[in-house]
Amino acid sequence: MAALPRCLCFVLTVWMAGTHPSGSIRFGSSLSARWWEAKDAARTLEAARRYRARGDFAAAEQVYQRAYEQAARQRNYAAAISYLSGAASCRLALFHYRGALETYLNAKRLAASVNDRLDQAAVAINLSSLYQDIGDRDAALREAQEALTMVNSLPQNNYKAQISILLGRLLAGRDDDYAEALFREAIEVARTLEHGVSIEAVAWDLLGEERLSRGRLEPAERALEEAFRLRSLLDRGELGFSYGALGALKLAQGDWRSAADFTARAITEGTRRGTTRPDYRLLHQRGRIRLACSDVPGALQDFREALAESARWRMEVLPAASSLDGANQFLEQDIFDSFIEAGAAEALRAHSSRLAQETFQAVELNRSAVCGKRWLWVDSGAPGSGPSTGTCWEHCAPRRAAGPVWDKVLRRPISSGSN
Repeated sequence: MAALPRCLCFVLTVWMAGTHPSGSIRFGSSLSARWWEAKDAARTLEAARRYRARGDFAAAEQVYQRAYEQAARQRNYAAAISYLSGAASCRLALFHYRGALETYLNAKRLAASVNDRLDQAAVAINLSSLYQDIGDRDAALREAQEALTMVNSLPQNNYKAQISILLGRLLAGRDDDYAEALFREAIEVARTLEHGVSIEAVAWDLLGEERLSRGRLEPAERALEEAFRLRSLLDRGELGFSYGALGALKLAQGDWRSAADFTARAITEGTRRGTTRPDYRLLHQRGRIRLACSDVPGALQDFREALAESARWRMEVLPAASSLDGANQFLEQDIFDSFIEAGAAEALRAHSSRLAQETFQAVELNRSAVCGKRWLWVDSGAPGSGPSTGTCWEHCAPRRAAGPVWDKVLRRPISSGSN
């Protein structure tokens, strides 16, 4: 099988909008002949690998940063680009998006300054993945197109599998088969690579998710189980991603017990950051499972915690308007809707003024985010300052999302003595 060309520094990227890793992009160019075989470089890469394997990405980042500074002093540019990208990948695994972006851009500028088109393409791929993760589709597409241009200018079509994954993610959710065809192409290319198991597993995951989003449960299950099989045999460090995806599948299938088990395993894996979905996605998933099992208090608590976690995540989202729009879309459609709908229904059933107020605050909080206003979260994870009205209230998406149940809560008197 053909080897992935000059692949040295394992780069992790998180799931889109907090869901899964893209294919790993490793770095190294022809500018410095096999620099990674030197003793110092080998020790650095092994130390970083050990920290990553333990989930200690902060320590791995420090290893890469020190190595980058030394390589820069020695003008070993290929090594410096690789170490910078390694540090960025660690920040991304910790969901430190701004720091990851800054470091990736530094690596990209360095690669451009020495005309290293191979590493420019690799960094562009990871930048595209980062932008997809935070919902900035325009920036993601721009970087993917740049990576494709770079790759097409090279003698060999390096990173073809990763670019197919990126383009598939950008086309996912449409009413056609383009995304699925791209994921299948990535699978076939990954199988020709010497170390392509992680890339192949990611492509199977994404293929399964695409099928799941279109209600094709049996084909989705086959794809997700293949990703799980590959990781179980050859890449157990990323099993957390499979646990989360299988939990979502079982939820869609109505198998609550299996859904709860897989999601619990994914949350456990989450103690090793960068090895599973962000906490707020898994908490939201567990809340949906509990709601399906009629455990309304447990579901509401999960939704509260998911909202608090998503607020912390959102503080790391890049300040570009398109990034914030993407973040709003993900939050509004998923976590806010779940909490508002479940909270409003339970407040109505239990005649709870406390829960009604809390739900109303969540509606207002989401409305403020949609309208571009600043919003905060108190330590308890409950919504922040009390409810207020705004000019866009009658037309804003959060109120529409709450639906007729919330309208009943607004219009029905609730005893101030209830809890």
